[in-house]
Amino acid sequence: KEKQTLHYEEIYKIRNRERAFISSKFPLIDSLGNLYAIGFMATDITERIELENRKDEFISMASHELKTPITSIKVFTQILQRQTKNTRIDNSKLYLKRMDAQINRLSNLINELLDVSRIQSDKLMLNISKINLNKLVKESVENIQATTDSHKIIVRGSIKNKITADKDRIEQVLINLLTNAIKYSPKGKKVLLNIDDNKDKIMISIKDYGMGIPKKYQAKIFERFFRIDDERHSASPGLGMGLFISKGIIEKHKGKIWVESKVNKGSTFHFILPKKA
Repeated sequence: KEKQTLHYEEIYKIRNRERAFISSKFPLIDSLGNLYAIGFMATDITERIELENRKDEFISMASHELKTPITSIKVFTQILQRQTKNTRIDNSKLYLKRMDAQINRLSNLINELLDVSRIQSDKLMLNISKINLNKLVKESVENIQATTDSHKIIVRGSIKNKITADKDRIEQVLINLLTNAIKYSPKGKKVLLNIDDNKDKIMISIKDYGMGIPKKYQAKIFERFFRIDDERHSASPGLGMGLFISKGIIEKHKGKIWVESKVNKGSTFHFILPKKA
């Protein structure tokens, strides 16, 4: 009826073994514009999927194994910090402080890898409860504001009632988007966070006045490990997991996340959440 090409994945059983295919079905139309047949083409992607699954299993296993020694190093560093608190050995205090910061950075990286693995295997679990979104936004903004003197984070709007969601995961999304807004607008002076209260859902928008995202990359930035091939963006550290994780969290809440951006004008990241997840 629509005369449109269809693309989809499907499973076939061949010689008692299931194999995965990416399939296309497309209309064949004669010179008068009449449909006379349907063309079909399928590409076997079984090996590629198996390779991706093994890679995800390895990332998950390696991340779990790394957590134990990192936790131990963190504890020992904290003990040494307490023991040197009242001493005059300034260099030791400085190095311990730097060690602690790097341990936190490594721990965050491991947690992100675990989240990526959980999202890929659809094992990301939510701890749903009633939360005060206004308070959560306020706390998230205060935490990020304390880390920067270059940007002023301005909050506009509020909602009347509590929503049901995973408090820690929504906070994770807020902090990731606010951190990105500051990171990718080095010459900007402010970041705007707007809360829009609708009947059965809420929308949060975070706007920066930074370098913006080229249109050709906007559909890809939520992909796993995606990094923009641009000198200005590649100068910022990271593995490109934050937006992929944020998308997984929002979609697990049955919500939606997207970006609107113009180069050298800035970006606005929006996400919608149902009030009852």
